Amino acid sequence: MLAKIKILDIMYSKEGKQGVNMKTKGVTNLGKKLRKIRIDNDEISSDMARKLEISVSYLSAIENGKRNIPKDLAEKLFKIYQLSDNDKEKILQAISIYSGEMRIRLDSLNEKQQELSLLYAREISKLSDRQIEKITGYLNGKE
Repeated sequence: MLAKIKILDIMYSKEGKQGVNMKTKGVTNLGKKLRKIRIDNDEISSDMARKLEISVSYLSAIENGKRNIPKDLAEKLFKIYQLSDNDKEKILQAISIYSGEMRIRLDSLNEKQQELSLLYAREISKLSDRQIEKITGYLNGKE
């Protein structure tokens, strides 16, 4: 589902630097995904860092939630590594979760899709777990 949504429009962090600010401790969900990509490609941190054009220490800091995620990280990952649509979706979700926001380009949607997006954004905090499960099931084609 997310693979169809253009969400690479990542906002500015609190420090005013482009990217997504991650202030969690320990290995983040994104960090786990990056490490899995390295393992799957028989690489070490320095290999991935070189390909992503960042330092090894910066890559480590991203994985551990101590540095901003460069705005073009997902784009570079997708160009460099052969990832499944599911893996791409999970990476985009991890980036969105840590940013605290997700932007959806409404200009690529028709009017009904735009209205649904706005309604969902306004009402999501009011939904019960059961309602969320039902909507998620429907969107995933399980209902």
